[in-house]
Amino acid sequence: MGCDGIWETKTSQQIVDYVYIQMQRKVKLNKIAEGLLDTLLSPNVTRTEGKGCDNMSVIILDFRKQ
Repeated sequence: MGCDGIWETKTSQQIVDYVYIQMQRKVKLNKIAEGLLDTLLSPNVTRTEGKGCDNMSVIILDFRKQ
């Protein structure tokens, strides 16, 4: 789940793929969320025309059986 700023630079599938790969690597969910947000932040506001500068929040829910 994420707010609108999350979807400015990546598609839903790209985000799912990122989270899936990180989960396969056994990365903790809070670190996956942190890393995801880092990849979405604009490295250069002018070059990205402001995309990646919006407020961003993300929650990763794990429904796998423990």
